[in-house]
Amino acid sequence: MRVLVFSDSHGKLALAHEIIQKENCDMILHMGDSFDDMLELKSCYDIPVVGVVGNIDYVTEGPEQVNMVIGGYNVFLCHGHRYRVNQNLNHLIAEGKNMDADIILYGHTHTPYYDKNTPVIMNPGSISRPRIVTHPSYGILELEKDSIKGRIIYVK
Repeated sequence: MRVLVFSDSHGKLALAHEIIQKENCDMILHMGDSFDDMLELKSCYDIPVVGVVGNIDYVTEGPEQVNMVIGGYNVFLCHGHRYRVNQNLNHLIAEGKNMDADIILYGHTHTPYYDKNTPVIMNPGSISRPRIVTHPSYGILELEKDSIKGRIIYVK
């Protein structure tokens, strides 16, 4: 199963649409900021699209976190601000382990991060407003029966 992971689009989805058109994916995940962007993606594509609200989505109703099984793996999705990911990942990792997550996905920092250790942790960065790095980015997860392969893609 091939999963596209976006975060922090902040109302700017043109690049996300381009990426979805060129990447062959089975599912799209959006880590918040903006939940309305996830709803737009959901209405445009005939594949599953799941997302969470972020810290700017305070007037939008939607889940703050999602725990789901994708391709046989337990996946924990959140925006990350409630777990203070700007400081460190300790609270996020503890919550993910508490939920028996094989994969933890978050956003908020606008900075890409990928750790292939168990659990796998990914922040796809921002598709519209990158920080620290100079280019927008997104993530791809390749979920196979015995392996999780992830990578961050920088859009130039």
